[in-house]
Amino acid sequence: MSTPKATSNSAKALSALRSVATTVAMVVTVLAAVAVFATGSPLSDTAPQLDARAMDGRPVRLADFSGKPVVLYFWATWCTACKLTSPTVDGFASRNPEVPVLAVAADDLATVRAYLAGEERAFTVVADGEAIIQRLGIRAFPTTAIVDGAGKVIWTRQGVLLPGELDLRMP
Repeated sequence: MSTPKATSNSAKALSALRSVATTVAMVVTVLAAVAVFATGSPLSDTAPQLDARAMDGRPVRLADFSGKPVVLYFWATWCTACKLTSPTVDGFASRNPEVPVLAVAADDLATVRAYLAGEERAFTVVADGEAIIQRLGIRAFPTTAIVDGAGKVIWTRQGVLLPGELDLRMP
């Protein structure tokens, strides 16, 4: 039979152990997040050459938007994080029709058409996405970038966007 003092010491030891475990878990989480974001985006400071077609056949060239900021959104139909981010990007595009938002999908055109069937999007979906993503070396989905009016990449994010984040980052 344990004494009240022994029970009290055991409770204190257990509490201290929980505190240490919580601290270690937080440090590991922070280090993992830093490792993900430290890898950065494969996009350089200069905007990538983008000469493609929208899903409706219109030509889409990043150079045509010179003088205004552009949002580039790289995504995939199979990507769970993209399914969380797409409504945020679409909401931004709806609220800011003067800002071009180009969504470049990692899937073939038929897959993207089937995925988006019956859904209206405020952003422009680029049809030649597979080749563009491969050429740019995009490996993490979603990846979102803001290109300023001078053609410089001023911000990138790999992973889920928070609601309103694009609004805060826009020049």
